[in-house]
Amino acid sequence: SRRLLTEHLDAGEDSVGTRIAVDHLAATPLGMWVEINVSITRLEGRKVTLLIECRDAVDRVAAGEHQRFIVDVATTMKRLQAKAAQAR
Repeated sequence: SRRLLTEHLDAGEDSVGTRIAVDHLAATPLGMWVEINVSITRLEGRKVTLLIECRDAVDRVAAGEHQRFIVDVATTMKRLQAKAAQAR
């Protein structure tokens, strides 16, 4: 999901995961390939909702929803540094 989004973000932006809900639908034998498809289903301001679907050679093995939030990297780093300083 992040890789999909970073192709479309402005310089200095990134995304952080805020929610993920995945249903495991079927088992995949060891060694069998699994294809993962991610698509953007909703964009609300800086909140992005993505659909995740996973298939092996036979079945749909997982499906879910992932939400990410687009952030300004510099602003986020300042906030995290301030939080780390408070913890000291």
